[in-house]
Amino acid sequence: ELRTVLGAKESSFAEAEAVIATLREDSSSSDTKIEELTKAVNELKQEKETLEARLESSNEALSGLESVTAAKLVDAETKVEELRISGAQLEDEKKSLEESVATLQEGLSTELEAKEALKVQVQDRDNTLSDLKNQHDEAISTIKRFGE
Repeated sequence: ELRTVLGAKESSFAEAEAVIATLREDSSSSDTKIEELTKAVNELKQEKETLEARLESSNEALSGLESVTAAKLVDAETKVEELRISGAQLEDEKKSLEESVATLQEGLSTELEAKEALKVQVQDRDNTLSDLKNQHDEAISTIKRFGE
């Protein structure tokens, strides 16, 4: 009878050791996943910083372009008025300046579109970072549960 009990205890002990080994493997795997997620989060943070720097640079360039465009627009309007006063022989110069204004406005429109695209990229990176953080938190929670 004692041998039967001893056999059952040994079997239970072996099962417990197998469960512990499995938990250790799961913990090691979770640690690796956490390291990978942490690395991915850090890489995304760097990408976000790079995109934010590009966005800042684009904003500065856009601001400069807006100032130049505004100044050129005022200048063009003044010259258009002079062309009207000068008469028919200056009509070709007037058309050229109007085309310059249109080109500058197209350039401004392109810069604004680029700025919006960068904003969307930054938001996408923010969302990805948030998702990775949630995965990271879940992995840590899972490890803690296995540890308990």
